[in-house]
Amino acid sequence: MADAPHPVSGPQLRILLMHHHLRAPGLRVELKAFESISNLEQVRRFIRQAEINLVIHGHKHEHAVHFEHFGEEREEDARRVAVLSAGAMDHGRDTDAARILAIEGIPYTPELQSTRFGLARGGLDAPMDVEKPIRLWTTTSLTDGPEIIQGSDFNEVYARASNAARQIVPRGTLVVHLDLPGNSAQLDLPAGYPEANNISENERQEWLREIVDWWQLPQSHRDKNFPYPHGSRLRRYGGVSDQIERLATMLESSRSSPTLSSRALAILVDPIRDFDAGSDREAFPSFTMLQIKKRQRSNNALLDITGFYRAQEFSQWWPVNIAELRAIQVKLCRRVGLEPGRITTITTEARLDERAPGQVHVPIFDRWLDQAPQNLFLLAGILSQQIQEHPNAKDLLGQWRQALRDFLVVAQARSTDGSPISSEGLKALRDYIAALSPADRPRPQFFSSFVSLVEQSEQFERSAKDTSSFEIWARVVKRVVPEILDATTSDGP
Repeated sequence: MADAPHPVSGPQLRILLMHHHLRAPGLRVELKAFESISNLEQVRRFIRQAEINLVIHGHKHEHAVHFEHFGEEREEDARRVAVLSAGAMDHGRDTDAARILAIEGIPYTPELQSTRFGLARGGLDAPMDVEKPIRLWTTTSLTDGPEIIQGSDFNEVYARASNAARQIVPRGTLVVHLDLPGNSAQLDLPAGYPEANNISENERQEWLREIVDWWQLPQSHRDKNFPYPHGSRLRRYGGVSDQIERLATMLESSRSSPTLSSRALAILVDPIRDFDAGSDREAFPSFTMLQIKKRQRSNNALLDITGFYRAQEFSQWWPVNIAELRAIQVKLCRRVGLEPGRITTITTEARLDERAPGQVHVPIFDRWLDQAPQNLFLLAGILSQQIQEHPNAKDLLGQWRQALRDFLVVAQARSTDGSPISSEGLKALRDYIAALSPADRPRPQFFSSFVSLVEQSEQFERSAKDTSSFEIWARVVKRVVPEILDATTSDGP
């Protein structure tokens, strides 16, 4: 083999012809001497070392095509080899009398084309069947090359994608294909999703719904100091363009098309607004673009959606990204009567950060400011004792204390994708409490500590948001939050 002439370009295609089979090609059982190769492992290692592409054998004469992988136990790049067994014309079988095998696509994409002939009957043409080509080339795995995870079980795909981000391609390219059931419009958090605190299953799902809704808001009070909520980029790009509406219009105008133009995309990065040459404080979304495409399956059409990310954190962020893409996908499908299809995420920098909550965990005070500002006013009235009784008082106080405990969790470690530190919501709550507190009575006992928390959070928002700035914020949080919690017991402020 070493002396065989090599092609001018491309790899050498190597075919091994042998009598015995590597494994039984069918279910028929034979018990006799030399039924199998005694030194089979030696033969298999030769096939691997000799870089064989195709094995053709006889002996059992039962036509079959299968692929086998040859490689050491710890070898990542095992060799994939096609194995073809010869057919027979016995026991009344006359449709596999002969075959013509042709190799096409040499040198770079060799394929085996098999044409099967049966026995000719008097006055009739010989039956012929052209079979599906068999690919003989394999993709070479590059060191630190892209990794692909795919499946239909959300829990399984999440676990495997997280593992890939941690061990297989840390800070590398990761592509994830998720084919969820079409009726799963409202996603749940996958098993194993990290939580800073113990909350019930219903609370987990409610939290996911609220977070997705917030990230898809067309406008937020945090836009000025948190310039990349996804909804404002998708619904008001440049302050004027509703990109989701554009996609819906494209779908409506191409209902008869089995696919959709590659122009069906939306972008979230604005170079004029986001790029600042030479600055280390550039802030723009990790979620950079989405694209939709119709896919025909049997008698119905599905809508696939792909999200592109410059960086993606898989422990906390990826499930929320999937939920966002699903929400957009379902909204478009309902508009034009399609069925939700696959969800794909592509990132060039996959990472896993389980140490602390990231920016996905938008503090509830900021979410209230956008989605339920009345809650901030009611909470301020309860904390200032201007509202003595209210049916939601217990729930609001519970969420107040939970939010404070969340601050303590966030203060334990800085997240690589940005720590969820409240700003506008805290300031609004401070101003409400100050306005509602009577002028002739001292403000609540915790108020000075709460003001320190607000002021330090404001300073952090104006800072470089680096490790040093975070540590200054964290020290204040660890000092004042326990004081605030002690002053706002379960019995009231």
